[in-house]
Amino acid sequence: MTITADTAKPDEWTEYTCTGCGATYSALPHARSPHQCAPATPTNRNGHPCPPWCTIDHEEERGPGLVFSHHSDGATFIRTPAWDYVAAGRVQIGDNSGGPQVSVTSSSGVAGALWLKAHDAEKLAGAVEVLAAAAPDQIRELAAAIRKAAAQITDPEAWAFE
Repeated sequence: MTITADTAKPDEWTEYTCTGCGATYSALPHARSPHQCAPATPTNRNGHPCPPWCTIDHEEERGPGLVFSHHSDGATFIRTPAWDYVAAGRVQIGDNSGGPQVSVTSSSGVAGALWLKAHDAEKLAGAVEVLAAAAPDQIRELAAAIRKAAAQITDPEAWAFE
């Protein structure tokens, strides 16, 4: 970090201000700085500090007016030959509430990300591993069953007893 002196007198202790963190300290002008400036903790666009594992550039515009405020360590993307994708990675809400979660997103189907607690993500990972041995038609059948169950839950008439 760059250090500036408020006044520089060769043989007197001088007060300095670190331009990196704003700390003030005293030292002789030609002596090695006793101040060890820690790098500034990066923050998201709302000023919340990033966890140590966050690698998102909170300044980069991802689309018109879209700048991420959540924290992430990036994601593993799996692309299909048709350029659809499924991605998974660690995320945390931008105000650091709730702790880290696992985000699973897909380019097809309902837009948005599925944010899971660690134990639920482990269960999903186990199911995905089982699907690796399934035929594409079996995977589509499972996807249809999941969508059907979701529709039945969100349909008020589905709660009626038959």
